Amino acid sequence: MKPRESRALDGWVSKMLVVLGLGLVVLALSKPLLLVAGSRAKGVIVFQEGGVSTRGAYSVRYRFTVPDGQTYEGTAFTAVQGVRFARVTIAYLAIAPHLNMPASGGYALVTGVGWGLAGLLALVIAKSLGKPRRQS
Repeated sequence: MKPRESRALDGWVSKMLVVLGLGLVVLALSKPLLLVAGSRAKGVIVFQEGGVSTRGAYSVRYRFTVPDGQTYEGTAFTAVQGVRFARVTIAYLAIAPHLNMPASGGYALVTGVGWGLAGLLALVIAKSLGKPRRQS
């Protein structure tokens, strides 16, 4: 590939990574904000999938009902096996209940940090791709 084409491709990839990185950082910040400012509802775990990693993480799907009677679902991970039909408190955005998560500080912290680190990594890679290269 010619140097000029490579720079153009790097610039395009860099811009896409900036968009991705900023989106992931916003997602990361939304977790603790949802926990603090979100409304609460009681939910129930309706499905649990087997371990999805060697560390024993189990995927669960929960269902909850908001005060106007609408029912919503969400997904999360747990380290506990056999939690189907367990009750769980859900934090959700009142104007958009499809934005929800278990109302757990630990869950908000872990998911927020995970998405935040992924976003920062994307931004660092975008910055390195956007730098002009020295010609040797």
